[in-house]
Amino acid sequence: MVKLFISEMENAKAHSKVFAEKVLSEYLSVDQDSLVMCKNEFGKPYHKNYPDIHYNISHTKGVIVCVVSNKPIGVDIERIKKVNH
Repeated sequence: MVKLFISEMENAKAHSKVFAEKVLSEYLSVDQDSLVMCKNEFGKPYHKNYPDIHYNISHTKGVIVCVVSNKPIGVDIERIKKVNH
């Protein structure tokens, strides 16, 4: 199963870790302080105590997204800019 969480917020980059922790604590029904967040050798985030739960985060100006799954997963969000020809 895949769950997608999106939030609009100023300075999304600075809040990405806190947002991911909040999403995971709600998804797993655990206290946010009990989460042990790590990154593998490729920089992919994972939760030390829940190795079968996969998540990924992405942010762009004013928006942050977090996806959670029981299989490896990735997510990317970008603003589309108009190109003048």
